[in-house]
Amino acid sequence: MPTIEPGLYEQVEKRAETEGKVKETLNEMVNRLVKAFNPERVILFGSYAYGKPTPDSDVDLLIIMESKLSPLERYIAVSKVLTPRVFPMDIIVRTPQEIEQRLRMGDFFIKEILERGKVLYERGSSRRVGKKS
Repeated sequence: MPTIEPGLYEQVEKRAETEGKVKETLNEMVNRLVKAFNPERVILFGSYAYGKPTPDSDVDLLIIMESKLSPLERYIAVSKVLTPRVFPMDIIVRTPQEIEQRLRMGDFFIKEILERGKVLYERGSSRRVGKKS
């Protein structure tokens, strides 16, 4: 009979608990973003979107929204709206024009997010995390 690696059960349990917190909290966070900024889209990318999170994974979000603020000022404004956080997050805030520019430049990272990421919110769509279709 195979033996279970020490600590494996605890790792699996921690991952399940973390994923549950993420799912519970993302809808509320997206609602705060929509109310504060009316973004075009909010996209989950990285391990949570692609189905391979670990207990140490952070939550990666791309927020696409119109803004006259600098990239740093946008990041700070969005970070304030998403505080407090129950898990670590990596937040990227870009304007639609910046996204188009990056795609024209062949930015693989942005292209991958747009192709593989999970859209949590899209303005003008009924698509929203936690919403029944």
